[in-house]
Amino acid sequence: MAGLLRRLNNVRGQVEGVARMVERKEDCLSVLTQFKAARAGLDRSLAIFLESHLKQCIGIDDLPRAKKAEVEGILSELTK
Repeated sequence: MAGLLRRLNNVRGQVEGVARMVERKEDCLSVLTQFKAARAGLDRSLAIFLESHLKQCIGIDDLPRAKKAEVEGILSELTK
């Protein structure tokens, strides 16, 4: 969970940086690039959280192989 919190803190910093860029009226492409980086960081954090939850709380590793593959496919789609 420490890794997830570290990632979320990084995303927080990125979002704050984007806000500063918008306030300073920096060029659109630079702001867009930073938005995309923040979104990618948040998406990756979501994937880590969901994977951990599925393994620890739901017991995905105990599912039959076909069900496990189905759940992993859903997780993959959610975090694209």
